Amino acid sequence: RFRRADQEFEIEAVDVLAKLPKDFNEKIFTVAKWTEKKEMLDELVKLANSPKVAPGDFAELTKTLKRLTGDSMVVVVATSIQALAALAKGLKKDFAQYARNSTSTLFDRLKEKDRRVVEACHTALDAYLAGCVSVTDMVDDLTVALGPKGIPKSKSEVLKFLTRSIDSKVAAFVPKTHKPVFEAIIKGTEDAAPDIREGSFIVLAALIKACGADVMRAPLASLDDKRRKKIEALAGSDGAPAPAAAAAPKATAPKKVVKSAAASDAPAKAKGGAKAAKAKESKDEAESETAGVSTEELDTLVQTLIADDVRAKLKSSNWKERLEAIERLEEDAKANAGEMAHPAPEAWVRLLAVSFVERKETNFQVLNKVHLVVATLAEKAPKFTKRAAHWFIPHMIEKLGDVKLKQGAHDALLTIAEAATPQFVLNQGFEATKKQKAPKTIESALLWVNAMVADFGHKLIKAKPLLEMVKGMLEHANPGVKKASVEILVSMRRQLGPELRSQLADVKPALLTSIDEAFAKVAEEAPVVPRRGLKGADGEDGGEEVAEVQEVVSLTTPIAAHIKGLSDANWKERQASITAIDELVSKAKPLGCTGPYMEGACGELWGAMKARLKDLNKNLAIQVLALLGKIAGAVGPSVERYAKFVMPHMLALVADNKKQVREDVIACLSAWAEQISIETVLKHLPLALSVEAPAGREDSAKWASEYLRARVDKVRAGVDLSPILSSVMESLCHRVTEVRNAAEACLAAVIACGGKQLMEMQLRDVKPAQLKSLRPLCDKAERAAASIVVVSAPAAAAADEAKDAPSPERASAPAPSKA
Repeated sequence: RFRRADQEFEIEAVDVLAKLPKDFNEKIFTVAKWTEKKEMLDELVKLANSPKVAPGDFAELTKTLKRLTGDSMVVVVATSIQALAALAKGLKKDFAQYARNSTSTLFDRLKEKDRRVVEACHTALDAYLAGCVSVTDMVDDLTVALGPKGIPKSKSEVLKFLTRSIDSKVAAFVPKTHKPVFEAIIKGTEDAAPDIREGSFIVLAALIKACGADVMRAPLASLDDKRRKKIEALAGSDGAPAPAAAAAPKATAPKKVVKSAAASDAPAKAKGGAKAAKAKESKDEAESETAGVSTEELDTLVQTLIADDVRAKLKSSNWKERLEAIERLEEDAKANAGEMAHPAPEAWVRLLAVSFVERKETNFQVLNKVHLVVATLAEKAPKFTKRAAHWFIPHMIEKLGDVKLKQGAHDALLTIAEAATPQFVLNQGFEATKKQKAPKTIESALLWVNAMVADFGHKLIKAKPLLEMVKGMLEHANPGVKKASVEILVSMRRQLGPELRSQLADVKPALLTSIDEAFAKVAEEAPVVPRRGLKGADGEDGGEEVAEVQEVVSLTTPIAAHIKGLSDANWKERQASITAIDELVSKAKPLGCTGPYMEGACGELWGAMKARLKDLNKNLAIQVLALLGKIAGAVGPSVERYAKFVMPHMLALVADNKKQVREDVIACLSAWAEQISIETVLKHLPLALSVEAPAGREDSAKWASEYLRARVDKVRAGVDLSPILSSVMESLCHRVTEVRNAAEACLAAVIACGGKQLMEMQLRDVKPAQLKSLRPLCDKAERAAASIVVVSAPAAAAADEAKDAPSPERASAPAPSKA
């Protein structure tokens, strides 16, 4: 913190007032066009966005910006508020008096419907509270905004601002100190508007979490039991403030971890996390639908892009003229869409949406051409936004029920999905399908969904929401809808494999029988290779990463409910807790997931697992070993930081007399070795190689030999093998033949990886009498090592050839084989 303060002190302050035109405050109200106003404001924002702004008299400028928040153009309003936010961030405490004078204006502007204005207000208010003023300075304005004369829309947004500020610890809100605001919030719990009621409850819940239940008990005493219990329930859920946080702009919204609904057996906290994830996803989609150039600007732009006579014919009452106009646009789109710069394609789609979707075009010939033009823009334009897709997806879903239009709409939706991401298009399509009444339309929509699954594959489509939607459609009374739903499940079965069947336990038995029969027909089929993918990676929409589809699960809270049981004196209770945690980890795995899906930070789990590895009941220890192997695969490479907690006790179990225990130790070790680094494995391995039990030593040496042989090329790159060498050399003199043979094979692998010099350095410290018996074994191991190197050489040569080969051949070069 101090370093950052020093850096800010050293930064040269930008004198914004000096760099602005002297007549800025007068000229901005006299310019003829709103675009000129915006250009002047953009220049101000650019100057004010400097890390440090020089103090000065900003009273007149602030007054000008406040006046501009009442402008008729929302773009000007939003930009003027952005300027206030930028000045607050740059001036900090030097902007305090101006922040106090403009806070009420921002609260008032929260009533606007345009999301850009609302988000700009939230950003500015966050900046005010973070560096300029305190909640105490805002009390009067907050009381008015939340009072009887406050506008309902503004009230809802102010409550979201308060919740966000309390959650992020920016606002030190104390009920006694800020009594007028607190009383207004209490009254809000009885408001007729649902948004205000819920927002008030959420603020009070956030206060309980921030101040403590004891502090809030007296202030909440005036509430009835029903409302008080609701607030306490929300306070016990991490995800409760999610609706408020969702209103914050991207720059200030807290990052949330996605909670899998698979943890449905968890307490309310885990369920709240899942709700928070859904709220965040809904927020992101809502922003995609509204973000970007304003519709007024698009309407202005389209006048320069499309000829007047064409635009006039698009609105003609004669369908032939409309058809003629759309055919001209089709030709233009095919010829020039590839060179259209953003936001030209969006302006085109906006014009088509206004001309045909909003006016409910009925001529099928015209509509087919409209769909074709939109698909052409999605396919060829360098950037096709989600907002443009949003304007047409519900319309096209509806037209899937029209026999003359469904094929064109079907193909257009698939093309749009390539540009705007299949998950976004599916989410929009799900919502539109739910609103359809005609069974034929729903059936056609499901057939389109089936095509999406087959064409894009499970890596670009979230399996869980898709499965939930299909389950709902299975309940439909229409046989065609049920059949189409089963076809989607069959396509998912091809992609996801037999694990899909375990997710259908809640389906009615009669339907489940039909599904099982359909699954049996495709059980032996190989997964279908997706035919489509995302279009390019340059645009913010087209280049969305596939990894975004992957859910990351936090099981800290549900696991915490079973930690106490792991240390219970009754072995049955301990076993029940281990089983419960195992089920949580298994159920949390998202459908179609092939990589890590779980957070490694699991509270006290690692300490509890360490204790259970020493459990006197070996059956429980075996269960824990299996669970640890599963967790390693679920967490992935980040599990390495927890190796120090469990690996020493895990490897110590290899000395057990029971073969089953030793086999489970080796299986668990293999699972961890797939995720953690070679250095970490070699650091802990000597413990297993030096146990007293001969069988344990033998199994450990055999595993180490196989592990090193499979990684000859990787280990050669400077990995230190000395930690295990002394234990291996010691085992060469063991009384049991099997141990000596295993140690000899392991030594050969060590020499193949680290070279003969490593062995010779170890032999220097051996006594002459012992060296006489060791030398022949070492020479034998050296010869065996040469054969390991020879076997791995072709793989290395193939890799070198692949590097030097031209790109077409490189793609077909053989992968290095493991020795």
